[in-house]
Amino acid sequence: MENNPASREIAAARQEADAEAAFRKAARIRPDNMARQAQTTYVSPAGIAAAYARAREPALALDWLEKAYDEHEPIVTALKGRTFDAVRGEPRYEAILRRVKLSNER
Repeated sequence: MENNPASREIAAARQEADAEAAFRKAARIRPDNMARQAQTTYVSPAGIAAAYARAREPALALDWLEKAYDEHEPIVTALKGRTFDAVRGEPRYEAILRRVKLSNER
């Protein structure tokens, strides 16, 4: 590799992208296992939603959060916490807040 600033920047960017990809892959292990387990036994949809939110997977977090709402899980207390910061501001999240009569203010 050349020893110039542009080459070093590219190498650093690649390294950062690789680290982010490794994090995302590792972060998905727990929620994916929970979702798989939910196919054969009861696993709290709100718990799965929280795990996906922590893994920065907003679409999957919202899918499970909607399922939790549909199943009348007591999710209201969790909605206002930091757990769902990854989906805060998403239209589907806002819709869930409206359904449980909460605002998006902390």
